[in-house]
Amino acid sequence: MNLVYTLGFTERDTDTIAEALSKKGANVIRVDENPFERITSLGKSAVVFLCIDSKEDIRLLKRLKTEVPEHFYAVGLPLDNRKVAFSVMMIDDIIPFFIPALEEEIVKVFSRIRENLKLISAESRIFGGLKVSKMHFEWKTSDIAVSGVCRYLAKLLRNSGIYSSITEEENAALALEEALVNSIEHGNLELDSSLRPKDILEEDRYEILKEERLKDERFASRKIHIDLCIDGEGASLSIKDEGPGFDTSLVKDYLEHDSVDKEEVMDVSGKGFTLIKRAFDRIEYNDNGTVITLTKRRN
Repeated sequence: MNLVYTLGFTERDTDTIAEALSKKGANVIRVDENPFERITSLGKSAVVFLCIDSKEDIRLLKRLKTEVPEHFYAVGLPLDNRKVAFSVMMIDDIIPFFIPALEEEIVKVFSRIRENLKLISAESRIFGGLKVSKMHFEWKTSDIAVSGVCRYLAKLLRNSGIYSSITEEENAALALEEALVNSIEHGNLELDSSLRPKDILEEDRYEILKEERLKDERFASRKIHIDLCIDGEGASLSIKDEGPGFDTSLVKDYLEHDSVDKEEVMDVSGKGFTLIKRAFDRIEYNDNGTVITLTKRRN
């Protein structure tokens, strides 16, 4: 990465960053106008140095990470504003440093970014020439770490070439979490989606019932099974629960024809399919609704 973009720094700090990175073969481009539009319009992963000194700056960083999470973000934090600095440190996947900028620290930050880039490239090369890979995973309902499992599977799909960007990988992780939570809560735990109304107090009751069933071996000991197959055509991932299932006829009509009212579908399945459809090409249920299969063709 030979281009680095800086946002919000003083001239002194910008000059320090530019001088430090020039010794590493990188050129610094200072963005003074329309920073959000400029950075989100970049066609590929980029290195962005961003100065954070206010709540508005934090909001800009969060917007950028949402829209273009594939960029590498190095964040300059004020030594005299602990509240802002602490808030930024809670944001995932950034590399912080303090301002005023010091040349030796900027060099270390950039070296760390390059190491991360090398790691990503190395992970991708592992799967070069892959013909077929099949994996089976199985957990007790009470033991599975849903978010971690979904992030791992999405990263595996990206490294295998199914997805080509971090944005697609994150969309896949969200889609998998949607499907997996549905199988756990409405499958193995037999929680009816009608128990989750808009009222906050009723929402609390839903969560209390969920916790009770996670402690009840009749529900908690049920297994979640995930089967993943990756080949030259794409990937297929099936999630199987051990619940009683549900009437899939309405869901199947919606998935195949997209002509059924979405609110009705949510009442039947407990979850919408918007996130899943964003990341996968096809969604299928088995006859009794205990297995959902997601497929994605290679780009």
